[in-house]
Amino acid sequence: MSAHGKNPFLEKGTVLNGKWEIIEHIATGGKGEVYRARQINLDRPVAVKIISEGLLASFDDDQEEIKATLERFRREVLTMAQVRHPNILQVYDQDQAVIQKGGTTSSIDYLVMEYIPGPTLRSILHSEGLRDNEKDIRKWIREYFFPILDGVQKLHDLGIVHRDLKPENVLLDEFTPKITDFGLAGGPRWQGVTRSHHMEGTIPYMPPEQIMDLGGTDSRGDIYALGKILYEVVIGKMGKDTAFPLKTAHLLNPDTLFLKRLDRIIQQATAEDKTKRIPSVSVLRKALLDTLEGTEETLFSSQRPRTKKARLAVAMVALLVVASIGFHILYHRAKSSQPPIAVPSSLPGVTPGLAPQKEKITPLNSNAPLTVKGKDGAILHLVPQGKLTFPESFGLQAGTFDVPAFYMDEIEVTNQQYVDFLNHVLSTIRVEDGVVKVNGDIWLLLEEVKEGYDPIMFHNGKFFVTDPKYDYYPVVRITAYGAEAYARFYRRRLPNEVEWFYVRRGGFKRSETPAVDSPEPSGTMMNMDNMHSHTGDTIHGQVSSPPTPPQSHQKLSDSVFDSKPNPYGIRGMDENVSEWGIRFQKTSLREKEETQYIILGGLNTGLTKENKMIQGIPRHPWEAFAEVGFRCVSDVTNYQ
Repeated sequence: MSAHGKNPFLEKGTVLNGKWEIIEHIATGGKGEVYRARQINLDRPVAVKIISEGLLASFDDDQEEIKATLERFRREVLTMAQVRHPNILQVYDQDQAVIQKGGTTSSIDYLVMEYIPGPTLRSILHSEGLRDNEKDIRKWIREYFFPILDGVQKLHDLGIVHRDLKPENVLLDEFTPKITDFGLAGGPRWQGVTRSHHMEGTIPYMPPEQIMDLGGTDSRGDIYALGKILYEVVIGKMGKDTAFPLKTAHLLNPDTLFLKRLDRIIQQATAEDKTKRIPSVSVLRKALLDTLEGTEETLFSSQRPRTKKARLAVAMVALLVVASIGFHILYHRAKSSQPPIAVPSSLPGVTPGLAPQKEKITPLNSNAPLTVKGKDGAILHLVPQGKLTFPESFGLQAGTFDVPAFYMDEIEVTNQQYVDFLNHVLSTIRVEDGVVKVNGDIWLLLEEVKEGYDPIMFHNGKFFVTDPKYDYYPVVRITAYGAEAYARFYRRRLPNEVEWFYVRRGGFKRSETPAVDSPEPSGTMMNMDNMHSHTGDTIHGQVSSPPTPPQSHQKLSDSVFDSKPNPYGIRGMDENVSEWGIRFQKTSLREKEETQYIILGGLNTGLTKENKMIQGIPRHPWEAFAEVGFRCVSDVTNYQ
């Protein structure tokens, strides 16, 4: 809802100064409205943020607040225009436009930015945290946190302090984080723009000094926010005892050397006294690098000298490691290597070492039944062989592909089906704080999907669907690890994107030629934490309670059977939730390439209303989302 009315100020089709065509409204917050738009001359998607007369009028003629709002907007433009960095959202234009609306003429100030259709950093933070999963914590820091540090370092080098760093203000362009929302940015050369009794920022990430004096908050305030983000990665969603910025954050009972070192960094980054805080981004990065790269020996080397025996022991261990590596190299040269599967070898019904097989063109055998039944009770429909063309805009994935005949699940895997699977493999599972793990890999998050919908529980050593009416809802909060484990247990696999799009197009006329399009922002993945959205979690004025993460706009169907089947007999593609899949490998040596997991379909990807194809979104296999489930496929040869 708009701050000054129920409807967005700009209508679809509005053109600003002959250059920017408004496509649709994305979000409204206390600082303005954001739209998806198109740069007409280059035909590229952009985001447009506006400050309208209507919004300014909502301040009840408070001239000081109006002036502050306009100054913050101008400052945001100036800040973004100064910075060119891959981890900072890029600005394209800033201007004023005159709009005819309702018989009156209005003036707006607008900012044109890079458009990122993906979710925010919030969407990949597990509410229960990564806890003691050192492998994933290390990977998260390297792939997400270090690039964020690079962006913040660039700001600080230019004398800019962000002052509102939080997961919601970091957009994800696939795996690339981009810092956005510079409405509170400041620096030594900028005077404050807010009244002294007003507080600006987001409570859980604000250093204590920012509560009293926004203008006096320096780069160490950003260090505090970064420390809180790192804390959330490990411990999960912040509670009342850690949300309010008067306490130093710390991990609870870290029991490994790595976690103890990480805990010390978090405490130093979030020290209440800024003079005792980690002084700069470079120092923070160095501390994290030392922790990631350090071994038990190097971490303790400054505390005790090595004895002659200790040095000899280290040398012997090194020789054993080298010998072991040499043995494995020779062994694997003599034997064709296979990629590890996502399920542990101890799972009943799974052959250890079974790897994904190369896809072969399978002629449609007249003996192949049109419908088969899986061991989990799923109905699979035969999809005949054919061809599918990805347009040139798909880059490396462009080209025409032969699609072998295969079987696909009629519906997404349901809550009840997945619960039955989990109960079959209970001996391999660990459940910690609502996180279902096997051999350290996260499979499923047992948490509320949306308000009032908490489908799966673990009680007295067994999994249950919380209410029978949820039995046939698609299972979500599932990781690619968890989805692939299910598929392999029942002798199936996840679909690749060629198969998925081939079946998805089964709902359209065969004469239609698919084309590429920019991702639509109105769907499930986008609405989890939509681009540039502001959901009231930035505080303007008096102190309030800690913010609530943005709620999804997803509308789950009552049943996976509510959707009508397409001509292949498949239900729910692009009508319910997004689905896990695998990026198609064009080379025939697929087993030598690392599997890349992607999210397909749902309400945001797949095919647009104009039947244009949108590429899947690459994601890590340990990530879980409230609006992503999965279905399985199988080769025809498995049923002949």
